[in-house]
Amino acid sequence: NDSTTASIDHQKNLIVVNTNNPNKVKDIIANLGIEYFEVNHVPSETLITPYLDLNLGVRINDRSTGGSCSSGFLAVNSASQKVAVTAGHCSPYNHANDWTTRGSIFYQTFGTWSSKVVGTNVDADAGTITVNNDVDTFAVIKGSGHADIPITSVQIGTETQGLTLYKQGYRTNRTSGTFHAFAGLSNYPDPQMDNLTIAGLISNMEANNGDSGGTIYRLKADGTAELVGILGGEVIGSTGESYIFYSRITNVYESLGLQGIYLSR
Repeated sequence: NDSTTASIDHQKNLIVVNTNNPNKVKDIIANLGIEYFEVNHVPSETLITPYLDLNLGVRINDRSTGGSCSSGFLAVNSASQKVAVTAGHCSPYNHANDWTTRGSIFYQTFGTWSSKVVGTNVDADAGTITVNNDVDTFAVIKGSGHADIPITSVQIGTETQGLTLYKQGYRTNRTSGTFHAFAGLSNYPDPQMDNLTIAGLISNMEANNGDSGGTIYRLKADGTAELVGILGGEVIGSTGESYIFYSRITNVYESLGLQGIYLSR
């Protein structure tokens, strides 16, 4: 929780750490077995300014707790601010903590947790992180093993059984499954949400911890994506079958009071 930041100098192949707590940083580096050299009192104008960007389906971290989730989509909130939308349970107690776009707490934050859908009966498991002005954002799904996929539209109609849906999350990357049905989920595992009144269920989709909040989408004929929702987690049906569930984009939009969704140009 100090002011430590890190950036990469690609030209010199160095990780540059700027810190007021050098002993702690040196302990971490020593445990990793990495060579380093120490420079004191570097003039601020010579420091490397980290390039901060945010895409969809990538790892995001609560800088205070270390908890990890995935980014779902970018939107405009009721205060006309740009926000990243993820699963509400990623911040169980709705604390206004800073969030980073990397696994390391040394990276600068891209924004601050700002809202969450809470209540006894909620229509979406969703929350927002207000994005800092110095962050470049892209309405593009990014993962390994496939090209970047721009989001060019939003699902307005109702999903039909058998529809192929995709998920992008940082833990299991891109996986696919088929839409099964809508259902309500009771006794939701979040201290500020009791019952999720509606969720989409997907059959035969792989997901894991850390994928929460990731992008649920449909692939269009032109190779771009249509935004369908954000991933919530896994639920077991009455006969033992496993489903991945998600909050629909229309429910997320209305529950958070959003004013717009960013699409790729």
